[in-house]
Amino acid sequence: MQTDPLSARVFADRNLAIRPFTAELDDTFYLPTPQEQPLSRLAQDFIGEFRAHISASLLDILPPGG
Repeated sequence: MQTDPLSARVFADRNLAIRPFTAELDDTFYLPTPQEQPLSRLAQDFIGEFRAHISASLLDILPPGG
């Protein structure tokens, strides 16, 4: 079974062995927004917080240089 680092974090405290996986994976997130109107300040803030959360979570999971 293969999973992304964020999903694997759920199982971090369940006494699982973590093995290196060397294939490069692309985790891409999309947020559909209307073309006809600019993003609200709330939406911009949400996107910024989401990006920060994902980045911080990956730093906790991935090995240095990973």
